[in-house]
Amino acid sequence: MSSVYIHIPYCISKCDYCDFFSVPCSKNLVPDEYVSSLCFEIEFFKDLISPIETLYIGGGTPSLLSKKQLESIFCALNKAGFEKNPEITYELNPSDVTEDYLLALEKNGITRLSLGLQSLSQKALSFVHRRSSLSDVKKSLEIVQKIWKKSFSVDLISSLPFESEEEFLLSLKELLFYNPSHISLYSLCVEEETVLGKKINSGKIKYDFDLSDKIWLSGKDFLVENGFVHYEVSNFYRKENGFPCRHNLSYWSLKDYFGFGSGGTGSFFGKNGFRYTNTKDISQYINFWLKNEKPVLKKENLKEIFKNFIPCDFENLPLKTQVFEFFMMSLRTLDGVNLSELKKRFSYLITEKILNLFDRWISLKNARKYFKDGNEFFALTEQGLLFENKFLEEFLEVF
Repeated sequence: MSSVYIHIPYCISKCDYCDFFSVPCSKNLVPDEYVSSLCFEIEFFKDLISPIETLYIGGGTPSLLSKKQLESIFCALNKAGFEKNPEITYELNPSDVTEDYLLALEKNGITRLSLGLQSLSQKALSFVHRRSSLSDVKKSLEIVQKIWKKSFSVDLISSLPFESEEEFLLSLKELLFYNPSHISLYSLCVEEETVLGKKINSGKIKYDFDLSDKIWLSGKDFLVENGFVHYEVSNFYRKENGFPCRHNLSYWSLKDYFGFGSGGTGSFFGKNGFRYTNTKDISQYINFWLKNEKPVLKKENLKEIFKNFIPCDFENLPLKTQVFEFFMMSLRTLDGVNLSELKKRFSYLITEKILNLFDRWISLKNARKYFKDGNEFFALTEQGLLFENKFLEEFLEVF
């Protein structure tokens, strides 16, 4: 079984805070040549990705794909095949949500929507140049509530400029009326090279980072008080009808995954671990998959194919790097680090110094050990999560 991420790197416009890889979409359409290249890439790897357990189609803006293009992509994916109950997530911009489009997603087997609302404040949406207006956001929620019968997640960013704590909490209260089963609540990350980052760092707009943290914490408390489980730093699922995102859990537990599309990233762990990111030169990506002769693919030569043939940024993943990533990703989750799995995969790298570090953090009430489903776990407490970076620094010192 495998996890697959597909990147659709096209947007009609770029939001001021965004540092994800995307390019303008001419005439509001994803080029057919890109979709054809993506289908060739999927078909090339179909034997290694079969059966697909989780699939996440993100971007960019996947909802710019036409229904015909969507069908082409799933025709390629179906040649690989899915497991019996796959999780298939599809990102949508609220402006693209129509009854007809949702029915097309359902027809192609999508099991989970991820709706990028980001805010229910028109002033905040306008300031960061979101394509969707507040009217678009509310209309999309109404259509999803009416049509969609499967899993439904929304993305929100707390502390966008000009949105107060009171306004944000009121927007969360309004959002719950639409009954999302999952919410990703992100604190605004100010990246230096983004338009918003340059405005804040230059002093053109004033931004209170302490208030930003306070607003996010208030949002977290509100969701927990209203029946959501806080299972990862930025992610919550509704107790009543929700579940954790299985695809993201595969990332956080360091499972192998493929990344398809220009800018798509994949990672493979173990003795010969490596990570790759497909070229962000879309013309190069298209030319390779449409025109170049392909090597013979076998599981044994997968690493060499990425290293020597496919246009991508390639990096080896030494075991020490994998152990650190295992900790860094696992500590973000409510469960924490699965020590039984860690010892199974990397036992000879877990030293007495590391075990002593665990004990010290437990004595400070910043961490705990417990058993679940026959496995031993190490997790930071709610207090300890505030000092996660400090724990990772101390971990590196003794590792």
